[in-house]
Amino acid sequence: MAINKSRVEVLAEVSVPAGGTKAAPAAGGASLATSTTTLGRSGLNWRIKNGASAPGAPGIMIIQAYDGAKWFDYQPVAGDTVANSEYSGSIVLEAYVQGVRCICYGHTTNPVTFELTISAVAG
Repeated sequence: MAINKSRVEVLAEVSVPAGGTKAAPAAGGASLATSTTTLGRSGLNWRIKNGASAPGAPGIMIIQAYDGAKWFDYQPVAGDTVANSEYSGSIVLEAYVQGVRCICYGHTTNPVTFELTISAVAG
């Protein structure tokens, strides 16, 4: 059986204007079901990038998960306040996670770019 890899966007690379709170985020990705067999074993890849003009406060991305009954904060990640800096990482999804989404907020003064994708392996 062949092993297939695919990249699925939860939040496409987007420049998010300054502002927002967790209750009223500046941006968020649509929820994506991860319990389907087409996604198989999945990992999340996140990225936060500042522009040439640094934000006054770091951008925050809260990755949220759905367990079949409720959404909850799964993993918070954040950037910094340095111009042109970039933070990225990967998180393996636990088997009970049936959906993911993210919210982005917290940075001030200047926009910050956020991205969240799933690397899915099936086969």
